[in-house]
Amino acid sequence: MHSLYRSLAILAALLAGVGTNISTSLAQTAPVAPGNIRVDGRILGESPPPAPNEPPLVIPDFRNAMRDMIVSLGEYAHTRNSHFVVLVRHGLGLLMKSEREAKIERMTLEQDSGPVPPTPEPAGTFNRRLVQSLDGVVVDGQFCTEEPTASPGFIAALHDIGLNILTIDHCGTPDTAEKALRTAQTQRIVAHADSGTGPLAGPGPTVLAGNNPQGVNSLAQATNALFVEGNSSEGSKELWLIRLRDTNHDVLVIDPFWRDRIPLSAADVASLRLKQTGSRRLVLARLHLSQAADTRYYWNNDWKINDPKWLTGPVPGKPGTYVVAYWEKEWRELVGKMFNGMMDLGFDGIVLEGADAYAPMESKIFIK
Repeated sequence: MHSLYRSLAILAALLAGVGTNISTSLAQTAPVAPGNIRVDGRILGESPPPAPNEPPLVIPDFRNAMRDMIVSLGEYAHTRNSHFVVLVRHGLGLLMKSEREAKIERMTLEQDSGPVPPTPEPAGTFNRRLVQSLDGVVVDGQFCTEEPTASPGFIAALHDIGLNILTIDHCGTPDTAEKALRTAQTQRIVAHADSGTGPLAGPGPTVLAGNNPQGVNSLAQATNALFVEGNSSEGSKELWLIRLRDTNHDVLVIDPFWRDRIPLSAADVASLRLKQTGSRRLVLARLHLSQAADTRYYWNNDWKINDPKWLTGPVPGKPGTYVVAYWEKEWRELVGKMFNGMMDLGFDGIVLEGADAYAPMESKIFIK
């Protein structure tokens, strides 16, 4: 991690224009004695000056910093409970080695004068450690969009490496949502499909009812899911819980806090693990890895941008929500405490959201 900090400092210096001023250095070149010829700042035949003992510039690895956090959480969860479900959302780009990573690796090998390393893995290779720490992925916009987020070949590859696939689609009409559910089942995908146009604040008429009467103890047994992405519109925590209990979906994904501040109790979670029919289902919590909000229970009113240092700036269009430096130790410790607390409450798993936060940072550093 120290190399990341150092790299960012070097990058900032380069972007600020810190460095040798070529025109000034040429103007200050010592005069050439008669009969001598100067080439590239040195008298012809003169020994070159020793190379500066500076380490090579290291490109910040935002992608692997996110991978490291997810792997740490996944490995902890599976060590504590081998049946605990860990899913990643917005993170498909983390699963495989990118073309960018392959280019950086080639650049590094070209600069390295040490022993010849083994042949690097090509772009498109799955990151084994990350895959082994996960139980599956959540894909937004797979069946009710003009272009699916994941291609058929990529879906097949995810199945081949043993990852479960859940999808979220807001389909606009009941017929389109029904069709999405049927298509998902033929592809062994656990789908949430509603007839609305955006994220759900709670179960309602736009949500298709679950239709599997059987109990579900694993993702492999699930046929459908319900993702509820808010609860601020509900009149009370009790009413919200009643509406959730009155559903029959195999997988229920919710925020573990009522209006961001009041946590569910272990008894609340246990009651949600039963469908309306009385059969078992999975209840998963949502946890954001790369954003903080001033409505959350952990918020300190004395905080401001860069204090704490992981609080880097506001999220455009989302008042009260902030981008975080997710590689910072203090933020990772806070995420770890929340993760551990959710396990303590009896959730069957956790959906790790915001895993694509590395992408805008990478885009600011161009690699040829």
